[in-house]
Amino acid sequence: MAAPPLISKETTVKSETYYVTIDLGGRPAPNPMTGIFVPENYKFSAEVDVILWLMGHHNNPTYPASLTIQQYWTQYSSFHFREFVNIGNKNVILAAPTLGPTSQSGNLTNSSGLSNYLDQVFAALGAYSSFQSIPTLRNLVIACHSGGGSPMLKIAQTTQPYSGNIKQLWGFDCVYGPVESSWVQWAQQNSGKMLLIRYGESTPDRSKTLKRLAAKQSNIDVDGDTGTHHNDVPQTYWNRFMRQATFFADK
Repeated sequence: MAAPPLISKETTVKSETYYVTIDLGGRPAPNPMTGIFVPENYKFSAEVDVILWLMGHHNNPTYPASLTIQQYWTQYSSFHFREFVNIGNKNVILAAPTLGPTSQSGNLTNSSGLSNYLDQVFAALGAYSSFQSIPTLRNLVIACHSGGGSPMLKIAQTTQPYSGNIKQLWGFDCVYGPVESSWVQWAQQNSGKMLLIRYGESTPDRSKTLKRLAAKQSNIDVDGDTGTHHNDVPQTYWNRFMRQATFFADK
């Protein structure tokens, strides 16, 4: 696969971030910018572990509809996930597409959307970073905030080449709409995978309903605090999840 076009490279956060054009398609199509972060002291190998981040809604004065992943990471302290990855000290790549104003994800949720997207991420790593060749996927975590929970569930429900690589799904204040039963069904069908949900001020009711319905499911873990601001939920729990992700190698 040809590498997606490079938009820019920056080293503001150690080590390197690559912004590339990956068109997710769909109507309306999200901005095609993807951010790929290779953390400080990363140990390069033929296989990679990846966290795929799905951003929440951004259709208000604080988070404008035109928000790109580059602006999201650099202009809002609640979403300094590159810094969080460095602090976590895991040998993992962070990849994040720009989603639409209400977390539209285009073709990413199609039956082959995840694999097509990640193959382009890997091609970009092979072309622009210090990898000796295009890497292959070992372990995958899909993580989201707020409205990103909808595409995360849809991706989890698809069966495609990289479905078996998914180890965990991290949802931060993201249980909106009647999705509780869908997540329980997913858990029953995917006993080897783990769903971690942490709620804040915005989604306690449905999150607690999911916790109750999933009481017998050892692969669903729901907790939270209604006193945590919606946009602070990811940074409150991120490093805890990173430390507990023993399938990610330490640097």
